[in-house]
Amino acid sequence: MQILIFEENEEIKKKLICEINIILPNNNIISNCTKLKQLPNWLLFNYKPDLIIASLDNCSKLFLHNFVNLTKNIPLIILSNNKTFAIQAINMGAVHFLLKPIKTSYLQEAFKRVAALIINKNENHKLDILEPQIQKKYLIRIGSQIKVLEDEEIAYIFIQNKIVYIVTIENRKYTSNYSLDKFEKTLDPTLFYRINRQYIIKINCIKKMQPASKQRIALSIEPSATTKIYTSFERTPAFKKWIQQ
Repeated sequence: MQILIFEENEEIKKKLICEINIILPNNNIISNCTKLKQLPNWLLFNYKPDLIIASLDNCSKLFLHNFVNLTKNIPLIILSNNKTFAIQAINMGAVHFLLKPIKTSYLQEAFKRVAALIINKNENHKLDILEPQIQKKYLIRIGSQIKVLEDEEIAYIFIQNKIVYIVTIENRKYTSNYSLDKFEKTLDPTLFYRINRQYIIKINCIKKMQPASKQRIALSIEPSATTKIYTSFERTPAFKKWIQQ
């Protein structure tokens, strides 16, 4: 599931991303839109996310009205320090409004509302609160031949120079037409985890873990990767939870 987060305050954004990754660990978070005035154009010219979480502290009522209209087909959770925004946002069509500072329990409730909305509209997109669609086999091309690769053969998947590679437990490497986002949605989340933007790894291919910083972990995997691998800042809390399941 693609979640677009807009928050101009970098520290608040990092904390929010960590909270979301704990509640919904296997989702793809987009947070590269950093200016309020850029947000409408970003939505017009980029792939539409499944959910938008937007902090709108400094916007006018007109901007709020136009923004909600622009996102009317996408579930929208609005965050703000302004209490008067709550009634306005809900009346204009936002799914939920959260007053800062955000409490985890309120964020969980907001996600439940989004899930209920998706179910009621009979949409195909589902939050990880719902049962994921697990895929056990994948087709890969080897020259002029097509091979069926089972998930139990996969050690990890990574992207390099815009090409997605699958590495097997026998250290064979194949290219794939699937994106990392697609693999993340279809692989068994109890066995595979996306540790950063470049890598999805299987739990039993992890051979060693070391703290790399306060919020990152260095991983040694087998078969060995060609570069050093670290969990991303945003995904480390959820990774710790996943590894202990």
